[in-house]
Amino acid sequence: MNMLEDLLSTLLMLLVACAMVIAYLSPIIGLSLVWSFLRKRAARRRMQNLFIKCGYDLRGSNERCPECNTSFERSRC
Repeated sequence: MNMLEDLLSTLLMLLVACAMVIAYLSPIIGLSLVWSFLRKRAARRRMQNLFIKCGYDLRGSNERCPECNTSFERSRC
C-alpha cells in the first residue's frame, strides 16, 4: 500500500507541476501570437501600400490619412 501511495503522490505532483507550467506559459504564448499577427498584418499592409494603422489605401493621399486623419511620412508607409 505504501508503494501505491508514493506512486499516486508522485503522479499528483507531476500533474500539479504541468498545470503550473501551462499556467505560466499561456500568457507568454498568447502575447507572442498576437505580436506575430500584428507584425504580419503591418508587413502585408506595407506591401499593398496601405496605411499600417487603419488599412486605408494611400495611393491618392499626400500627408494625412483620410480614413483616420493621422499624419504620415510617405517613406514609413
